[in-house]
Amino acid sequence: LAYCKANSDNTVVDLIAIHPDGSDPITLSADNQFIDKVSWSPDGLYLAFQARRLGANGLFKVNALGEDLHQLSQDPGDLDESPAWSLPAN
Repeated sequence: LAYCKANSDNTVVDLIAIHPDGSDPITLSADNQFIDKVSWSPDGLYLAFQARRLGANGLFKVNALGEDLHQLSQDPGDLDESPAWSLPAN
């Protein structure tokens, strides 16, 4: 499971992953100004999400351990949104 956790004044948002029983929370992406549209990869190893980080808007990818964070796109007009995964072709 993954969820977004905001600080008390809603200026910083963290992306958190937890086990289905609520144990072992892991911060996947911290200090975001905005996170939306979180999507797990079909194999459960990565999450893609829309965010504003360090003043840049775009799509990001991080692995389920909170490592290997990559910005996939950068959009100053806030048009990059709703990441979705596709299944591999057979």
